[in-house]
Amino acid sequence: MTAKPYCDMSIDELQSELRQLNAQIRRAPAWSAHLSAMDEFRRDCEHWLRRRREETQEKAHG
Repeated sequence: MTAKPYCDMSIDELQSELRQLNAQIRRAPAWSAHLSAMDEFRRDCEHWLRRRREETQEKAHG
């Protein structure tokens, strides 16, 4: 995971971050306290990824 905020990341950076988060979540034990935090980071990352894609589509059509 990077120290860069999601709001400042490009689509490629967000996709890379999401892949890393998904891999960490898969490897984490079910009882891990970090699992819920990583899941929250993943949701935030997915949100920003959707937002960036929408912005890109709006620029392409507008």
